[in-house]
Amino acid sequence: MALNFWQSSHYLHWMKALRLEDLKRINPKDTSLDMSEVESIHLAMISLMEELGARLHINQIIICTAILIYRRFYLTQSFCDFDPRLVCGTALFISSKIEECQARLSDITTSLHELTTPYTEDREAFFEFTEKDIIECEFFVIEAMQYDMIMHHPFPTLIKLYDEFEVEFPMDEHSFKMAWDLTLYTYRTHLIMLHPPFMIAHAVLFLTLVDAAYDGHDMLDKCNINHDMVVEIATELQQSIEEHKALCALQATSLAKLAEVVPDPFA
Repeated sequence: MALNFWQSSHYLHWMKALRLEDLKRINPKDTSLDMSEVESIHLAMISLMEELGARLHINQIIICTAILIYRRFYLTQSFCDFDPRLVCGTALFISSKIEECQARLSDITTSLHELTTPYTEDREAFFEFTEKDIIECEFFVIEAMQYDMIMHHPFPTLIKLYDEFEVEFPMDEHSFKMAWDLTLYTYRTHLIMLHPPFMIAHAVLFLTLVDAAYDGHDMLDKCNINHDMVVEIATELQQSIEEHKALCALQATSLAKLAEVVPDPFA
């Protein structure tokens, strides 16, 4: 898996030259927002994709692929040109096709309308985002992604590692759920964009073993992997949880400012 990853467009085009500074660069058109507000908006949109996926009974891999699509798109694009709510629906639509489990476009637009319309009485109004909007946005998203549709995820490695070390480091269902949830959480952080998925999986298992009162370094000693890098990722993951709380507190004001920036859907 690692060998395939190093040769993939995921690594060569979207990770090899990417730095944290690139992810923290504000688009010149979005300068009315500061970096914390931008990151807070991205977190809100990731939550929206998760809610959309849950409503549509879409599996988590499709949602995770959609999040990567969304993140890649906004590496170069602006909120002023593309409403992130529309991009969320579009990313989920594209992702469902990539993962060969295509969601119905009408279901996406209906659920998107319901989730982004705060008042029940307003839900009978015209949809802000129609099927036509998503189809048009799809072209721009795919172009921004440079037509790179292959994406790697940490989950296969996580399952493989868990199975390999289950006998030596017995853990209960809570531990596996913790590992799975932590892996899902990485999609809310910069880590998933900056580090190879199999490294993310090792870092997650390291933290899970520590939580289960094992020495995570014992596991790393048995793996042919950069120990320091895994521990560094694990540390960054722990730190991001506190940062996440602060960003969530900003969401109300950030989304209010976003409403003044995004294109008018009825214009």
